[in-house]
Amino acid sequence: YLTETATIPVKPPLRARPTSKLPGHGKLIELCTDANSTMGRAAKEFSGIKVRRITQEHDLADAKTVESILNDICRNPGTSVHASLPCTSWCQWHVVNLRKFGDKYRAKLKEQQTQSKHLLRQFIIIAEVALKQGGEISFEWPDSSLGWLMPELVQFQNKWNLHSATVHSCACGLTDSK
Repeated sequence: YLTETATIPVKPPLRARPTSKLPGHGKLIELCTDANSTMGRAAKEFSGIKVRRITQEHDLADAKTVESILNDICRNPGTSVHASLPCTSWCQWHVVNLRKFGDKYRAKLKEQQTQSKHLLRQFIIIAEVALKQGGEISFEWPDSSLGWLMPELVQFQNKWNLHSATVHSCACGLTDSK
């Protein structure tokens, strides 16, 4: 029998194994990106790679946009998804600014964080479908972002047995224009 302190290991959900045989292999949906994203430009260097960019113009917060993305993934099992959701509402500087600027600042920040949580939930819906359809997912925020502590994100990572990695862009050869 189980005691109060007993833990039951949670097995990650079954998902299709990523394979190049799926029709969506080589397709990437990039969420919350720029129309001229680095990832999209780099994809042009490889044959057979197609990137669909979801920019601010497409509005990930809109249910019709999400529906379109989900339909695309279901028509093309094996499609991968990468998200670079806005992270400014989870910056650690807000802790200092809340003390400095008070309730008016707190209300504005809460509204921004509510919008950010909505985008995160939209990403999770999309990511789960992509994983179930044999695709792969990735998500980026600075490692110092307080958003990593959101219960929704932690639960999603645990549910799918996802792993975090810290990547410094300079270690990958990325540089700015100078």
